[in-house]
Amino acid sequence: MQTRIIWGLALGILFLFMTMQSLPWALFSFGVMHIVAQFEFAALRNAPKPLAFAHVGLTTIAWLIISLCMADVFSGRLALVVLLLLMLIYAIVAVVNYERGRKHQQYLYMLRAVLLITMPMACIPALVIHESTVPLYLLLIGSSWGADSGAIFAGKLLGRIPLSPRLSPKKTVEGALGGMLTAGFIWVVAFLVYDYGLGLPPASADWGKLGLMFLLGAAIALVGVFGDLVFSMYKRLEELKDFGKFIPGHGGVLDRFDSMLFVAPVIYIFSLVIH
Repeated sequence: MQTRIIWGLALGILFLFMTMQSLPWALFSFGVMHIVAQFEFAALRNAPKPLAFAHVGLTTIAWLIISLCMADVFSGRLALVVLLLLMLIYAIVAVVNYERGRKHQQYLYMLRAVLLITMPMACIPALVIHESTVPLYLLLIGSSWGADSGAIFAGKLLGRIPLSPRLSPKKTVEGALGGMLTAGFIWVVAFLVYDYGLGLPPASADWGKLGLMFLLGAAIALVGVFGDLVFSMYKRLEELKDFGKFIPGHGGVLDRFDSMLFVAPVIYIFSLVIH
């Protein structure tokens, strides 16, 4: 636990510092995360090295283009075209290999990585480029990792009822609720700081908005819980404990970013709604 906390804090601060410098730094940082995550997903089915490298290269190029589209650097239509072409490539290769009696499952597996990793991660750099959406980026990071931490502590202290015995035996309903409460509290604090600075809110504060912020934070954390469970399903199917050892005490990139990958599209949509 101590190793997890120390490495989590150190790498979290470094990651925030790098991603918030500029769009190029954000693209570089998340690009590295995307590359490692795709290698981890390709390794689930023991993909040959040439296939794994081709998959990582192809999806990373697509991720970069889609990220720039979502950041309004390129036309949004280009993102749709790139995504469709990428999916068609995997689907066609899988069909051809199946017809020839070769292994085709790996291509179908990697096609899922486009939807589960490439697309969600492409939503994040767009939150960094605009000053008005930087608070949402901080909320994405803070509420995702805060919910994970809250779930761990609540689960260890109060956990009794299994949340999903087949997918993740150690996760509990109490832990999930602890994560949701933590994320809700983070959203409320963020709203207070954004509206009132470091001072206490006046008696005339809009408590209805504070309640709404709490519910939004809790709902976001609930989405993250399902992200965690979805990636846990892939680990269980391959009988793995972790996706990798990239982050000491945490496992692989996908072990650390699994919930965030589900939360990122929701935050991105939220940014479009409020702006």
